[in-house]
Amino acid sequence: MLMSIRSLFISALLLVAQGKAIAQASQDSLWRIWSNTGLHDTTRLRALSKFAWQGYLFSEPDSAYYYGQIMYDHAAKKGLKEHMAWALRGQGVSYKVKDEDAKALDHWLRSMDLSLSVNDLVGVAGSLNNIGLLYFEQGDYPKALEYHQRSLLMRQRSGDAKGAAASLNSIAEIHAVKGDHAKALAYTDQAYKAFGDLHYEHGQAYSLLQSGKIHRDMGQVDMAIKDLERSLMLFTRTDDRMQEAEALNLLGSTQLDAGHPQKALEYCGKGIRVAADLHNVTKQKLGCECLYRTHKALGHRDAALAYLERAKILGDSLQRQETAQKLQRMEFNTQLRADSLEKVHEEQHTRLVHEAEMAQEKNRKNMYLFSGIGALMFAGGLWSRLRYMRRSRAEIQRQKDISEDLLLNILPQEVAEELKSKGSADAKLIDHATVLFTDFKGFTAYSEKLSPRELVHDLNECFSAFDRIIAKSGLEKIKTIGDAYMAAGGLPASNETHAIDTVRTAFEIRDFIADGKTRKIAAGLPFFEIRIGIHTGPVVAGIVGLRKFSYDIWGDTVNVASRMESSSEVGEVNISESTYARVKDTPGLTFVHRGQVEAKGKGMLGMYFVRRETFVA
Repeated sequence: MLMSIRSLFISALLLVAQGKAIAQASQDSLWRIWSNTGLHDTTRLRALSKFAWQGYLFSEPDSAYYYGQIMYDHAAKKGLKEHMAWALRGQGVSYKVKDEDAKALDHWLRSMDLSLSVNDLVGVAGSLNNIGLLYFEQGDYPKALEYHQRSLLMRQRSGDAKGAAASLNSIAEIHAVKGDHAKALAYTDQAYKAFGDLHYEHGQAYSLLQSGKIHRDMGQVDMAIKDLERSLMLFTRTDDRMQEAEALNLLGSTQLDAGHPQKALEYCGKGIRVAADLHNVTKQKLGCECLYRTHKALGHRDAALAYLERAKILGDSLQRQETAQKLQRMEFNTQLRADSLEKVHEEQHTRLVHEAEMAQEKNRKNMYLFSGIGALMFAGGLWSRLRYMRRSRAEIQRQKDISEDLLLNILPQEVAEELKSKGSADAKLIDHATVLFTDFKGFTAYSEKLSPRELVHDLNECFSAFDRIIAKSGLEKIKTIGDAYMAAGGLPASNETHAIDTVRTAFEIRDFIADGKTRKIAAGLPFFEIRIGIHTGPVVAGIVGLRKFSYDIWGDTVNVASRMESSSEVGEVNISESTYARVKDTPGLTFVHRGQVEAKGKGMLGMYFVRRETFVA
């Protein structure tokens, strides 16, 4: 893609524009504003929105979603539909950051409906824009262009000049990808001038960055360098380090194309340093590739090989992420089809109810019409009517049973019952739960050896087995994320055995994969290998959304469990110190202390391999 995921949603961030005081406030100040119940609700909600965007959106999207839910619930309680739409729009972005496209789309559609209901054209345009960006990423450029043009028109009508300029940039990008450079430059120029009229340097920087890319694609390197240098200056001045790294890498690569290798070394070297500070793998890889080409051109063989190897390592990491994204896109398309099927079922259910009611009304009229006819015929008609009604009711009950089975298939029974009785289910803080993560080693290489159909078949076989194992152990499946699998013990109802239950489940999952590996090696087929990580701690659990419900958990415990998995090794179960404290006295288990791993916001945490000497009953 031409622009980073952060720049993809510039309009989403623009739509939560705060007052000057709020925009400059620190995270602590924003939280104090939200917590001050003496302030107006809209002021508090704007502060909470900024708190979520500024502190969590691109680093901890689950936390951003959680705060977005607090914002949504408060706005709903106060009847502030415009702010409810803001919250949904932000939650959609948090899903997009995690590449959960179907859920992102669902939230943006709901946000757009709410914005329409209060005639908030700016909000409608924001949702249209984000949906357009989603289709752009899917490669559906006609659909993306349609949504961006609708967003542009809506923003122009509402007087949202800054949003309209952002839409012009998005439309320019679509034309650039399609190879229509003349149109792309025309739209980019319009966007640059519009941002200039607003004295909005950050927007101008995006326009110049895009213009530089287009000129470079056209072979006009001198014009590209001029635009990229101005873009870099503005990104540096507005303290957008992510886009500063992007501009540095592009400048270095373009300077090399222009025959200036020393300048290329300077720009790309700085680009890598900025990207490393930001932990951005994509931009580090681009910088390494630039320095590889530059050192190769200068005849620095050893340095060139070093950067080539570094780029390859970074590329392997990205390829794994891209494979997960492909699987998410497959889920996105599947859920779109599911929406259509859901609509058909709803229409069928409505038709059956209507037919039953019409039949009842018709029989009632017939009964009055023929009341003078003999008792035998009356009895026969009544029997026919009752038999028809029984069939209709049986069909309606069958459809209801199907719906309830589907609900229980995606939600814990306790949560499903609360949802059916209240129409909603409250999020709960669970003081102690144990979270399990699994991930397949070498999944990218494995996926390259199989067709998409074979890959999905193998994943389905593994994940179905995992489902059966955790159901037997009393754990809850939370979700799959690409080739990763997440489950938890001790929720929604707490218990005292969740830690050991989860460890035993991990052993069974590991053994299933090991058996599969043995069979596939014997058959000469590619095979999976697995890493498993476990952590115990507090989580927030609940359902999200109004349609296609999803039971999920949030909090640092989830992040630490993920770190335990990534720090594990093939065939091992890696547990945190808190889980170790709960299972260390279990007969039949042994432990290997592995030192400590750094966890964001938690410092250094101890971890252990847990192994099983004998079967623990």
